Amino acid sequence: MSHQTDTSRSFPSSLWTLSLVKTASEIWGARELVNQFVRRDLTVRYHQAVMGFAWALVNPALVVMSGLIIRFAFAKLSGQPLELGDASALAIKAIPWSFFAGAMSLSTVSIVSHANLIGKVYFVRETLPIATVLGQLFDTSIGTVSVAIALLAFGFEFSAQALWVLPVTLFLLLFTMGCALLLSCANLFFRDVKYLVQVLISFGLFLTPVFFGPEALGPRGAMAMLLFPIATFIQAIGLSVAEGRSLATEQFVNVQGIETMVWSPWFLVYGALVSVCTLLAGLVLFRKFSARFAEAA
Repeated sequence: MSHQTDTSRSFPSSLWTLSLVKTASEIWGARELVNQFVRRDLTVRYHQAVMGFAWALVNPALVVMSGLIIRFAFAKLSGQPLELGDASALAIKAIPWSFFAGAMSLSTVSIVSHANLIGKVYFVRETLPIATVLGQLFDTSIGTVSVAIALLAFGFEFSAQALWVLPVTLFLLLFTMGCALLLSCANLFFRDVKYLVQVLISFGLFLTPVFFGPEALGPRGAMAMLLFPIATFIQAIGLSVAEGRSLATEQFVNVQGIETMVWSPWFLVYGALVSVCTLLAGLVLFRKFSARFAEAA
């Protein structure tokens, strides 16, 4: 009897595994279609644009300028000068936030924007939100190179700890793709999801350590902030690249005599697990409801 129960329990999990493998195989097989969608999106986005690819710098630049104004106000109130390191950290942490915010804004409406295509021809539907995220990644690459050149010109020195940005960026990409799959699917059935996403993006900037570090919220507030996955990735990039700290050790900041933990290696493990789980959930739910896309579109 127990053997039959174990078999019945493992049967659904085997189906989920086979479904994920099949979905991943189909997406990989449609990689050329993804490439075409990315090229088309970039062509449409920058067609007849006077500034061209320079528009990729606008969003990070606005974030940095807004952050500098806020940091300048805090500096005036505290009587401490605004240092160059503050501007460098803002510029570095603005890049992952701009990537995530831009990818969420565009990918949420990616299925609705192609409703006429979905109703006429069959193709791997996951390619639409994935292509949108990869297109935003291209924009972010332009911004990253520009920021790196500017920082080097101002004398900023990158340490070997900056290499931590490679696994963190991978986790950020996986998490963003998972969110893109979930939100694009949800927005097709509930069209007000795109408005909710815009509200969350507007206020979400203040829930991440872009303008100020998690230590500003105290020990409990810092822990709460870093449980927000995108905040974990931004904090990791800020510590490793802007401050040259290792993500393999715990990091503390003393604020008015209170030691506040602003990083633990477990946060990197947490970010990796959340990224993978979000991507898997996105793939499973997107494929489950994709059969109803033509009706909802």
